[in-house]
Amino acid sequence: MSRANEAFITMLAGYQLFKPKTKNSNIYLDKRRTSSSTTSGKGLPVNLWYNESVGKHREGLYVGNRIFFKYADPVGSVNKKTDLEARRTLQSGQGLRGDTILNNFFPEMIARLKTDGLKIPLPKDEKGVSAASERMAPIGLGVREQRQEFAGADPVDVVFNKKGYQTSFTALTASDHHGLYGRGHDAMVQDFKSYTNRPRAEKHQAMGNRALSYYKDRLLVWNRAMKQAQGKALKKPTASTANRIRNQIAQMGGGMSNYRGFQIANTRGFRQMAGNVTGYINKTAASFIRTALGKKNFGNYSQGVTYAFPLSRSKEDRYVNVHLSYFKLFNNKGFIQFDRNALNKATIIGGHDAMSATLAAGLSEQNEYSVAANQFHAQIASEAKVEGETRYMSMVNAERAGGTVAKFSKRIYPSIDLVAANKQMSMFLKTFGVKRVKNWFKSYTNRNDSKFVDSLGDKKNIMVDNKKFWALPYISFADYDERRFG
Repeated sequence: MSRANEAFITMLAGYQLFKPKTKNSNIYLDKRRTSSSTTSGKGLPVNLWYNESVGKHREGLYVGNRIFFKYADPVGSVNKKTDLEARRTLQSGQGLRGDTILNNFFPEMIARLKTDGLKIPLPKDEKGVSAASERMAPIGLGVREQRQEFAGADPVDVVFNKKGYQTSFTALTASDHHGLYGRGHDAMVQDFKSYTNRPRAEKHQAMGNRALSYYKDRLLVWNRAMKQAQGKALKKPTASTANRIRNQIAQMGGGMSNYRGFQIANTRGFRQMAGNVTGYINKTAASFIRTALGKKNFGNYSQGVTYAFPLSRSKEDRYVNVHLSYFKLFNNKGFIQFDRNALNKATIIGGHDAMSATLAAGLSEQNEYSVAANQFHAQIASEAKVEGETRYMSMVNAERAGGTVAKFSKRIYPSIDLVAANKQMSMFLKTFGVKRVKNWFKSYTNRNDSKFVDSLGDKKNIMVDNKKFWALPYISFADYDERRFG
């Protein structure tokens, strides 16, 4: 499916706080590119200061796929009190707005941004959602169930028109997610390559059918594991039975060879039974099974759930997705099993992500682009630690991310001003705007042309707990295509 003249871009700018070791510490200019939206790629994060109370450096975290930033080196040390005050200074955002940076690079654009742009709802209930395609509230479908904090089973990603969907932003060709692993997955990917010279539609359907075959083979192995875990047949297995099996499956997730009948000899039998699929239960498989057996999901899987994937990350397969239907649990002679006969359909669907076209088809006032755009911008806003319940498309939103510590991490977010670009603005940025920033950066590093550094701006001296810190600027872009296709 052609996606000419379509793009999704979110711009971000602001300041990160550094404690220089001395007044002679160096300031460097750098750039990074990553397919992840919350950046931790090569050379990032950078050290902000050394926290004496915990014996570790605080590190800077940036949101976006292309980041242009200044940083200080070497950095100094601070005590616990100063560490807290520095984070509070970033949190307040006073004097650290990024709108001036955005205006310096794009004066013709920022000057036109009004406060009456399209409102995007961002309910707190979706803060834990990790994939743009799972965000239902931004397209008007209300809040979804809260994600689990730790080991519990998450709810089915999407329930739409009374049908359950598990949706992935990660392609079928990637391993170790959604039950894709081992030699069986390797063989599937190799078979994909053999379809290359077929007509496009035929090739994509062959890929979908091969994925269906992969999962049908996997279900043989998983059903045997579930039967072993249940132990004995029951007249009417229930959700509580499923939960007990779920707990037992967790113990198999390390690839154990001697768990309750899973002897090494049995592994050979599994391989023969499942063709070229490796016959073991690793963490990826255990996670797949446990999700289906979770208390929140058992009802949906009893009705049948569709798994929705991008086919691959290759340029030829962009915007082509497959829906595999149905992963269904049933009572097979007293044992809870996946019904292999129910998994019988691979439907090829064009769309920006695996669900956008399906959702748009059922919504009277939105097209596929608007569904995907709202979900993507809401996702980036969530990753930028946006507070509040709404954000506006095509206006500068001042966020309060600065000083926030990433979950289970020592990394700190900078101040953030964010613009979720509409369709026309996204295309301008895709074809011209981002290129402008890249070219200005290149001109500075190659010929010392000052346009880039003049637009990015200088350091700001900030006093924190009677100590001098430097606030150093950055500008970044979160790009849907960069994120999905690399």
